[in-house]
Amino acid sequence: MEKGNHENNQVILKGRVAVEPAYSHSLYGEKFYNLMLEVPRLSGVADVLPVMASDRLLHLMNVMVGDEIAVIGQLRSYNRLQDGRNRLILTVFARHIAPA
Repeated sequence: MEKGNHENNQVILKGRVAVEPAYSHSLYGEKFYNLMLEVPRLSGVADVLPVMASDRLLHLMNVMVGDEIAVIGQLRSYNRLQDGRNRLILTVFARHIAPA
């Protein structure tokens, strides 16, 4: 039996907002923003991961650079045409954001 997408594609991240949320696009009247989340590894090195979130999630918390947040969402991928070639873009689509 195949599980729904919400059950088999879940990402949980905790980190510091490294880049201020920037407008990406609107869909059905809802605005979406991209931000970068700095997530530390056990080694102490941090990965900077792209996160896409709707304005309703971001405005509930008033997310700013330096804030420690937890994100629950899904890994999403899409192709972007860049320099005449397709480039695979991976991002975390936020379903829930809370203070860490």
